[in-house]
Formats: sequence, C-alpha cells, structure tokens
Amino acid sequence: SDRDISDLGMTWGDMRDPVNRARLFVEKLRIYPHALREANAYYSPAKKALLFGYFPASEATGLHYPGGIVFSCLSHDIIAHETTHAILDGIYPKFMEVTQPDGLAFHEAFADIVALFQHFTFAEAVRHQIAKTRGDLEMNNLMGQLAQEFGQATGDRGSLRDALGEVDKDGNWKRRPPDPLRLETTLEPHDRGAILVSAVFDAFLTIYNSRIADLKRIASGGTGILQEGELHPDLVCRLTEEAVRSARHVLKMCIRALDYCPPVDIDFGDYLRAIITADVDVMPDDLLHYRVAFLDAFRQHGIYPRGLRSLSEESLTWDTVAEILRENYGNLSAVGGVLADSFDRLRWCSTRRELWETTSTERAKLHGELREDLWKSFQDDKLQELTGLDFSIANRNEEVRFQVHALWPVRHQRADGTTLNQVVFTLLQHTPLSKGKDSPEIWGGCTIIYDLDRKQWKYVIRKPLYNTSGPGGRRERARRYFEDPETASLAATYGLSGKDEPFALLHSEH
Repeated sequence: SDRDISDLGMTWGDMRDPVNRARLFVEKLRIYPHALREANAYYSPAKKALLFGYFPASEATGLHYPGGIVFSCLSHDIIAHETTHAILDGIYPKFMEVTQPDGLAFHEAFADIVALFQHFTFAEAVRHQIAKTRGDLEMNNLMGQLAQEFGQATGDRGSLRDALGEVDKDGNWKRRPPDPLRLETTLEPHDRGAILVSAVFDAFLTIYNSRIADLKRIASGGTGILQEGELHPDLVCRLTEEAVRSARHVLKMCIRALDYCPPVDIDFGDYLRAIITADVDVMPDDLLHYRVAFLDAFRQHGIYPRGLRSLSEESLTWDTVAEILRENYGNLSAVGGVLADSFDRLRWCSTRRELWETTSTERAKLHGELREDLWKSFQDDKLQELTGLDFSIANRNEEVRFQVHALWPVRHQRADGTTLNQVVFTLLQHTPLSKGKDSPEIWGGCTIIYDLDRKQWKYVIRKPLYNTSGPGGRRERARRYFEDPETASLAATYGLSGKDEPFALLHSEH
C-alpha cells in the first residue's frame, strides 16, 4: 500500500465494551492455531482474532496419509486469506452490511486475491512453475490455486479453489473459460467471489503475456512459438521476473482501489470502477494498457457497473464532485482546513495507539465541522444527492444523525514523480428498511476523497439512502434481496443471525 501510515502496521477494527458499547483499541490481532476441531478457519470480528481448525485427512487424500491430522494454521494460503479478512474489516467495518449478493462474495474474493498473488512473492516457486509450464501460466499450475493441501485433505481432487480451471469427476484438469452468464445464477459467496478472482487473474495473465511477448519472439526466432523441450534457464529467469513484476502491479492496483470504494454494500461493478479510478489518478497515461486488461477481463466475466452506457475508461472513472454538482458549492470548502490539519497530525503519529486515538479525535472534529458548516444545507437536495445521506431521517429535535465512520491520510507516488496527497473519510447512516418491528436495516453513505493539493472534494463514492425508494433504487433492491427465497437464505444465514460471527458461518458452509 502507498498509505503514509503503513510503517505503523494496520489498525484492526474496534472492539466494543460489552457494558457501555464504547469503542476499544485493539493492539494486536489474536491468533488461535488450534481453535477448532473441524475443517474450518475464520476471522472473528467479535474477538478480533484468527481461529484455525484441525481435522483428520480424508481417505482420498494424495498429500496426507489417510486419517492424519491436517492443521489449517500451517497453510500459507489460509493464513493470508483470513488475515486479509481482518485487514479489510479494519478499513471498512460495514462491508458485511449487504443488500445484494456481491457484498458477501467481495469479502471472500478480495481475501483470495491477496492470498493468490502472495504466491508470486516466492520467486523460487514461481521459477519452478514457469519451467514446468514452459512460461504458459494458463496451464494447470500452482500459481492460480489456493490451499491445495487443504482441498485434497477434505476429499476434493484438487485445490480448495482454482482461479483458472477445475478438476472433473475423472480427475482431469480443464481450463474454465469466462462465462458472462455465470454471475446471474451463482449466489453462494465463495463461488460468486471466485468469478471476481478469475476476472482479476485473467487480467494478470493478459498483462503477463504482453510483457513476455518480446522474450518469446527473441527465443523463437521471431515466430513467438517456443520450441519443444525444456526452456533455457536464462529464459526461465527472465519470464519469472516478468511474472513477479506483473503480479506485483496487479495486486497493487487491487489494494490501491480500496481507497476508492463505497463504505458499505460494495458490488463487483463498484470495485471495477475503484480499480480504474485509482489507477487513473496515479498513472494518467496507461502506456502498458493495464486498465484495458482489467476492462476486458471483467467484461468477459459479465461484471458491469450499474447505470453505465459503456465500459470505456472515461465512463468507468468515478464522477468528480464538480461533475456531479455542475456548479460551485461554497460550503464544501469549509472542512478543508480541518482535513489538512488531520493529515499533518496523523502523519506524525509514532505508535499505533497514538494513531488510533488521533484518528478518533480527528473524526469527532470533522463530524462537528460538517454539522456546523453544512447545517443550513441539510434540506438541500443537491447536498443529499452528493453525499447519499438522507436528511429527512431526523429525531424530534430535527437533528440529522450520521457517522464519520473512518478517516485516513493517503500519499501516492505518481508516475511523473509528483506526490498525490489526499484524505479519505466515510459518512454513514442507517435506517430500518420498513416500518415493521423486525425490519432489517439498510446502510448508506459515501466515501469522500479530499484533494489536499487542490483543496477540493474530488470524489464522492456513494451508496445512497436519499431518494432511493423508486424502481431500481437501493431500498427496492434491498427488499427483493431480503424477500427472495434464495437471497433471503443468504441474508438470514450471514447477514442477520450471523452478525457476531459471519465468517464462521460463511466458511463452515463452504
């Protein structure tokens, strides 16, 4: 990550005092290597801990002797996956407040993406697979597979998940072609998330194949078709370098995009827009066509953002505040001084506890500034449209309730050598979906990216509560999600009854 606070480590999600519900600082993520006597492992938001299971291997295993104990805490892929859940929960604690199938699937997909591309940090392993596949990473190889030992120990013929293909009932591996209709019929979170993982890995393959095209031409005398037999060791090393470099770029694009995501109820289309917008900000000239690779891969897998007429780079980039309002809105500049001070204070924090305490203080200041300076505009349709907040949700004193839910500074090094200085913060609201006593709640709000260099609100990435009751609005989609038998089953299992330990249920069901 390019974040300025990266040297302090990640800040984990807050815990709550069981008596007064006050926020508590989490110094360390707790790890329980032998927590469960079952084939499961999960991140616990309630305990702020990773819980790993152990179990006897299946009779059909090929990597363990039958009945031997398998410890999930020894799997690099599982550790990376579960730790990513914890990190993502620390950044966006309300990502699990979902009203559509992509929300749960995204958490699983992003954790898989991080775990998958961590494979490429082991150059020797990459070199081995490059030599084995003769540089063709679209073949069956370990780079695209997650938790192979775990998958086989539970009785599967292959890895737990594979971004490229699948093993049929006869034990033969087959490349899985992109299916743009698969997203319409797949609801189980891991299976649905696998579609996003495949799209990202296909983008990686396109980038990698583009980077090695010249090497293949040189090695083949201009034909681009390598001769039969083992590759020369020098060529294997060069192909490995390009694979590692491509994977590093792709993972960085995926992580950087988190700053450009809505704070709640994310869908795959939102994430594509976040990837493209973040990359445009940092690399305005896409000379190596990385963004084109992502666009094409997502299109082939049927991943499209809502409400767009085309999948061009220009249409996918989030609208700026100036484009949304189409006029000057003076009140927005009032918070600029607060955010500039917050950026400086957060940059100079020397410990994680100090960072957490300072962030809490700065969030409170920002909340007060927003209420003070934007109060006169709280019934302004333009401001509601901009933020997605619904100012009609008020108590008897006509006070609008919203949360400044997160705040962090960002510094990106751009391709031209300049530095992009930003502050990211999120505003959230929640309200019952209907007037019924047991009505589920719907969350909404926005992620705001403030440009410190230009002293302006740059992007407001919305999941609105305001004006969303009509056909196609979020409230209507949420009602369908909670009422449709298939999706209601997901909501009941993971979103409502499983709020305390959603990942325990999510992983045990898979």
